[in-house]
Amino acid sequence: MGVDHGTNSGMSVIENGTLLTCEDFNIKRADNLKYMYNSIRGRLIYWQPNVVAIEKVNVAGSKFGGNNVIKLAEMRAMIKLACLDYDIPFVEVSPPTLKKYITGYGKASKREVAEVLSSIYNIDADELCKPIYYKRKKEIKEYVAEKGDSLALAHYIYDKDYSKDFPKKKY
Repeated sequence: MGVDHGTNSGMSVIENGTLLTCEDFNIKRADNLKYMYNSIRGRLIYWQPNVVAIEKVNVAGSKFGGNNVIKLAEMRAMIKLACLDYDIPFVEVSPPTLKKYITGYGKASKREVAEVLSSIYNIDADELCKPIYYKRKKEIKEYVAEKGDSLALAHYIYDKDYSKDFPKKKY
């Protein structure tokens, strides 16, 4: 299982090379730690992963303000706590490591990562990495990639075969 954390989050599950789910979900009450914890906990109980991949946060290089970095850290803590509660190991992966593993280039764009993953899992790249346009222009302002980021994390731990190190448990 790969989890992209934040107020807008993503989660993907790969089992035996098959993509079981790739979803984005909104943590509407990002200031409520219990709500965040229960949201993640429910997905862990439902999917019963043997290992979870979480993206490391680069605070020094973050384009987000201090409050957003704190919320990201809190979300990460809730994912880790939920994993620990169910004895599910987690692996932390830095964005450059993830990008290099998938595209061969550590500074690849979210779009480039999505295009590689779309060819592997036969899913539309626009679904993994949604373009956001300027209001008055037809130019792309940025990409939102909760699904793409979570699939990249899930692919990384699946392809590196972390499952052999962490056998699946029943909860």
